[in-house]
Amino acid sequence: MKTPRRHLLTVALGLVLAGCNREPSVQDTFQKGLAHYKNAQYAQAARCFEHTVAAVPGHAPAWNFLGVCQLETGQTDAGIRSLEQALRLDPNYSAAHYNLGLAQLEHGQPEAAIAHLRQAQQSPTAPADTWQHLALAYQRAGATKQAEQLIAKHSPPRPAPPAAPPTKPAPVKPTTNFTTTPPPPASVTPAPATSAPAATAPATPAAPEKKEVVVYTTPPPPPPPVKKTRTPVATQPPKAGNRISATLAFNDGVRLHQRRDLIGAIAAYTKAVAADPSFAAAHYNLAIACRDAGQTEQALDHYEYALLAKPDYTDARYNYALLLQQLGYTDDAVRQFEEILKANPKDAGVHLSLATIYVRDRATTRQARDHYEAYLKLQPNSPLARDIRTWLDKNAER
Repeated sequence: MKTPRRHLLTVALGLVLAGCNREPSVQDTFQKGLAHYKNAQYAQAARCFEHTVAAVPGHAPAWNFLGVCQLETGQTDAGIRSLEQALRLDPNYSAAHYNLGLAQLEHGQPEAAIAHLRQAQQSPTAPADTWQHLALAYQRAGATKQAEQLIAKHSPPRPAPPAAPPTKPAPVKPTTNFTTTPPPPASVTPAPATSAPAATAPATPAAPEKKEVVVYTTPPPPPPPVKKTRTPVATQPPKAGNRISATLAFNDGVRLHQRRDLIGAIAAYTKAVAADPSFAAAHYNLAIACRDAGQTEQALDHYEYALLAKPDYTDARYNYALLLQQLGYTDDAVRQFEEILKANPKDAGVHLSLATIYVRDRATTRQARDHYEAYLKLQPNSPLARDIRTWLDKNAER
């Protein structure tokens, strides 16, 4: 899974270009690194930043960019160490806090991510999506209440639908009932969402759906009478197309999405996936935009295309599962959550999500108990721990 940890350029470039007053050879090397970075040439950029920190070990921006490049090239531990070094040199470096928080969130350390994302959020230059990643970190750490408070704080108010006109009797046939056109539905309050890897610009991330975690201390209610089953939109991976044209459209979509122009973003992302149907990040962002616009079935389609193009796209699978659960495709949601656990059995948020599904049906009480116990092992100090232990005591195996 790749998150937008790489996409701090709007934050970091201003800092490094304004503060880089080094000898010419070091500055030239650093500038070459920035040029490689902007062209997504991360290995070449990393070498330039390595030369920079070797010559000037106290160069915090170079350590920050080195860390991002190492993360981009799969050197996760080295990338995290470089970002930590940047923060040791400059504890208030918001870009490094942002990047380190996203790296930790991606690698199953939501509590550590919370601390860094909260620090980044305090900066006036923090990326606009910082709160969305923080909400996701809260969700994955089991702090659902804090996640919902953050979502409520940043989500726009829901407009009231216009009133329908009153029904009028027919002038000739008074007994005939004329139906009026129903009012348009209220717009859907956007739920923040967990993250997509942009090719050259930041992708609008995805975050947890706004939902309650239910821990029953009394007998759970009966299951819903009808279970919906999702028919996949396709079964074969989409074919590659023109990635350059797709990237240009994708970047337009990102800019529109960040301005909350969902109609414009959907149009741009649609153009991107038409140019290159295998562009997983574009499908993922299109799914997020469709979901936020209330086009939930289309959102499911594009989550599926993203996963066909990139089966290990964990953020896409997690958000897909959450939306399936929200729309009543419970069995499909369970399968997606279980698929995530195959790759990462220590994902506490997924254990919690599965437990909240299983706890609603007495026939699956044992599965609920297993996932609650797994969650407590991973998050023993969770704010939900007390309620979960109460439920476990009342539903112990006999």
